[in-house]
Amino acid sequence: MSKQQLNIDSLRIRLKGVAPDMARTAMKDLGHELIAQLASSRQLSQRVGRVGIPEIDIGTVQLSGQTRPDRLQRMIARNIAASIDSKMKQTE
Repeated sequence: MSKQQLNIDSLRIRLKGVAPDMARTAMKDLGHELIAQLASSRQLSQRVGRVGIPEIDIGTVQLSGQTRPDRLQRMIARNIAASIDSKMKQTE
């Protein structure tokens, strides 16, 4: 199995209408959720070695109704993974 390393220098997340406590709870284990999302990424699984991404901006995450922190966390991780996939396609 090959070793892969992904370096992200800057990550911006804007949460519109999200209470601070909910945001903190959602961010608590974001790394684990992001790893799970990236594990299923074809772009990342086809790359070997280091991947450098200077900046990721996933835009503004807006919630509708009563969203739980775990759902918010999944939404954010999915948006980050999609942005990484997009940036990796641009470097091919």
